[in-house]
Amino acid sequence: MNKISLIMLGTNMLFMDGLESMLSAGSNFDIVGRYGSTTELLARIKNQACNILIVVISRLTDEDIALIKYLNDHIPKVPVMVISDDEKETTIFRTLKAGAKGFLNTQSDKNELYEAVYTLRNGHDYYSKSISRILINKYLHEPEVSSDSLKMLSKREIEIIQLWGEGLTNQEIAEKLFISVRTVESHKNHVMQKINLRTTVDLLKFAIKNNIIRID
Repeated sequence: MNKISLIMLGTNMLFMDGLESMLSAGSNFDIVGRYGSTTELLARIKNQACNILIVVISRLTDEDIALIKYLNDHIPKVPVMVISDDEKETTIFRTLKAGAKGFLNTQSDKNELYEAVYTLRNGHDYYSKSISRILINKYLHEPEVSSDSLKMLSKREIEIIQLWGEGLTNQEIAEKLFISVRTVESHKNHVMQKINLRTTVDLLKFAIKNNIIRID
């Protein structure tokens, strides 16, 4: 399998060093660029092929959101994943509207980081669980996906969505069910394709409204 090529942008060198170390530990990832300034990134990004661009920003400003929109407009085939500890609802919505395909908080662990990268590589959006809860609070009352869609899912697919909804990562689900991480990813992708969902928030909404998982 070809490695997933990554470019990183961020000014917090200590955090960037830790992030690079975590990603370098994954055998399927290849960090092809690391930049400490927007100017440097923009000068090279169009001539440097990559699968995912990771942008690390502590507090998102108007300029940061404008950068995300610029990248999404000019390099639409490269999804942008934001890592930030800024979890203000308005900022999150503006960032996603600007085109960010992934959003993790700075407390996310290695397993969630890997899961986010694989999810974006597979063409879906990914939001950390804390971000998903914020989005769910806003969107939960929208019209739900038809419950007939539930009949399209296999027993194994429903089991995996239940475990995922309980907070388990792909790695933890794989260990619990004695299957590979790749198989877990494949099942989740099939579910989203079968019922025409784009993001993990859509999947969470579907699972809640169809009683696959429950919110206490």
